[in-house]
Amino acid sequence: MMHGLVEGLPTDLELALFELSKDPLFPELSDEQKEFYTTEACLLGDQIYNQYVGPYEPIDQLLDKWECHVEIARHPNVQDGILRNSDYFPEKNLIRVYQEAIEEIEYLVRMDSRLDLWRFVAIPDVLIAREFFHHLEAVVVGNVEEHFPSMEKSVLYFFSKKHRVQQVRVIAANQFAKSLLRLPNLPSILDWYRRR
Repeated sequence: MMHGLVEGLPTDLELALFELSKDPLFPELSDEQKEFYTTEACLLGDQIYNQYVGPYEPIDQLLDKWECHVEIARHPNVQDGILRNSDYFPEKNLIRVYQEAIEEIEYLVRMDSRLDLWRFVAIPDVLIAREFFHHLEAVVVGNVEEHFPSMEKSVLYFFSKKHRVQQVRVIAANQFAKSLLRLPNLPSILDWYRRR
């Protein structure tokens, strides 16, 4: 695998694999399937960016154009011991970004020279861009998971159930945000860095 832009940091493909590893189906995926899901999810994120965003269209104009609202929440949202960065609420066309998560990420970026390329990136815009991708899923694209084949997973001895790899949505959203904001890496690097 290629080295990242900065020694000691993962490549985009490794970051996509990091996101994929959070999927419940990950242990059942072959190496070929892992490569397929990560590569194709990144390509789909770019495809959706190219199809629905004009060249150099700022995030605030996109939010207005697609009637999506943003709220900065002062209270943290912690789930399973992890501070959430942001959430999307399709019923309200609302993106909620958490101030505490923004501050934590900005602190990490300031403290590690390997993240120097991120110093001039508006962290709230990164979080908003990822959630905006999910807004596009809700209003025009449809669920990205459905663009990928389902997998059968045994439930009981004789029964199986079809499941989809859900993390492809997160990978595609990260690629979309990278393209939209012209970021140096997939934004997953911020999550990777916080959780290592």
